Amino acid sequence: MCPALLENEKRCLGGMTFFAQSHPVEVCGSNGLPLTPNSITIYGKSQFLKTIYHPHLSPYLDISRSKHERIVVVAEYSGDPLSIKHDLNTEEIIKISFQCLLALKHMNELDLVHRHLSPDNILIKRNSDVQLYNYGLYYMTDGGKNVSFPIGSPKYTAPEVFLNPSLSGAKVDSWSLGMIIAEQLLGQSIWSGVKLSQCLRKVLSLILCDTSIFERLARENNCFHTYENLSKELKEFVDSCLQIHSVKRKTPGELLELPIFAEYLMKNAQEKEENLYKNIIVRKMDELYYLWQLAGGDITVDLKKQGLIRSRPPILSIPNLVILLGQMFGQRDTASLLDIRIVKVPMETLRQRLAHIPYIANYPWLTNQMRVQAQEDLTNAASQLPLIIRERDTEYQFYRLVLFDRLLQAFPLTQEAIIEEAHKDIPPPVRGAVWAALLGITGDIKKRYDMIDKETPTHTDRQDANWIEPEAGTEKMPRINVDDFLNLYNNSPSKIIAVDVRSNIQFERGAILGSINIPFTSVQLSQTHIETLGPHAKPLMDNKNSVVVIIGPHDQNNALFADFLVKCNVVGVCSLQGGINALRSKSPNIIVPAR
Repeated sequence: MCPALLENEKRCLGGMTFFAQSHPVEVCGSNGLPLTPNSITIYGKSQFLKTIYHPHLSPYLDISRSKHERIVVVAEYSGDPLSIKHDLNTEEIIKISFQCLLALKHMNELDLVHRHLSPDNILIKRNSDVQLYNYGLYYMTDGGKNVSFPIGSPKYTAPEVFLNPSLSGAKVDSWSLGMIIAEQLLGQSIWSGVKLSQCLRKVLSLILCDTSIFERLARENNCFHTYENLSKELKEFVDSCLQIHSVKRKTPGELLELPIFAEYLMKNAQEKEENLYKNIIVRKMDELYYLWQLAGGDITVDLKKQGLIRSRPPILSIPNLVILLGQMFGQRDTASLLDIRIVKVPMETLRQRLAHIPYIANYPWLTNQMRVQAQEDLTNAASQLPLIIRERDTEYQFYRLVLFDRLLQAFPLTQEAIIEEAHKDIPPPVRGAVWAALLGITGDIKKRYDMIDKETPTHTDRQDANWIEPEAGTEKMPRINVDDFLNLYNNSPSKIIAVDVRSNIQFERGAILGSINIPFTSVQLSQTHIETLGPHAKPLMDNKNSVVVIIGPHDQNNALFADFLVKCNVVGVCSLQGGINALRSKSPNIIVPAR
């Protein structure tokens, strides 16, 4: 019998929350406007993290902001943290080190640094593979500037982080990994039971160490006998990580070149080729998260159940002193600190909702021999319903995701099928990829965007009071401002032909003396002969040296009429900026009744 769709799904969701740092109430930016809340800055930077895919990095699924500068982060959380794993053999520890280095190297290629690496953030899955968790906290908070808590576990943090407040580089993660692997090789926790101040003192005391840091840690924790029994390659790896001077310390990419990982690199290359066409029907985690939400899942509810989100009476968080500038002193709300707890949420809600769907539904039909009648009946019936209902139907959205995934895998051979299905609807998780296929977008778009010079000032950067944003579709239309028009009208009236495109009634109520009235609604834009406008357009036909100024209430109508006159070979055509309303405000006496 075919198993249910998610019967063997072991992946889970992990939710965490923290607060962004609030700005002092009265502080403004250099332009005099209020500063952008840090929670919005964090939300904006975090969107990049949702685009990162690597087998040894837990994918970010959702980052949202709530009241009081709260940030809620959802990512895949599969397996158990390294901190609860004990009695690992040497081979397993080397594999963990290797896969951590692969993940860190990929992060460095994206200009990311973990800076929060600890045994709690290294997840060991059921197949013994590694996934790094919470690797984007340092990036999304702009190096910790937008939060009021330090990022990183003191025991695993490199000494230079405490001595130098500048942004951390890739070698900080090498130190953290070295400390974690040293603990695993020695078989016990380093400096267990010490207070925070003592832990910081011990980390900084390593600066004065002239010998191997690994050897010193082994002696301090009475594990020197275990240290002596380790292989030379293992000691070399840990010593390369635990170099006091960052100049001598290797980056994750350089550590992968050590002899201890040579065999693993070859094996990893072979596995990549073998797994290229495996698991192609495994649903992506972001798709499952989207369906889980449709099925009634809510990470905020789970965070509240576990006590990570708690409401407190405001009076309990009142500070002892608030100065006029808005800075607060005294009682500190501990909620602003980082809560390292992670809420692990199985996808049981989605599993129950899709329990009746067989696993074979992961194979969408692409030919007549692959059709599933039940699936077709549902999608055909649901496709007649309004879009808002279809987008809330979990089962319908699942089938649409499966179909679009397979169509995108076979693109561009399936281009016509994608166009046909896109006319019905496009599931939100695949809209970006579908539109990229429909519009023919290829290549590294982000790289091309980054290459654009967005810093050098240009003449189009004006933001002064005289700049008027043109309406859509009128950007190429020549304009004349009201002051220039009045100057030309008063000093050289023979060099100007004013064409009022308002209705006859509006023109009779008030117009510029000497202007001609050609209502826009009477113009046949498909024509290319000026004679179709009637005898009152004769001045336009005879025009050689005058400026033709179109006056109307709407820039878009003016632009269309100007384009029509250009097609009729009328020269010197432009539009009055702001139209009749701007002219009436600037010089009301110039407008007189036509009768």
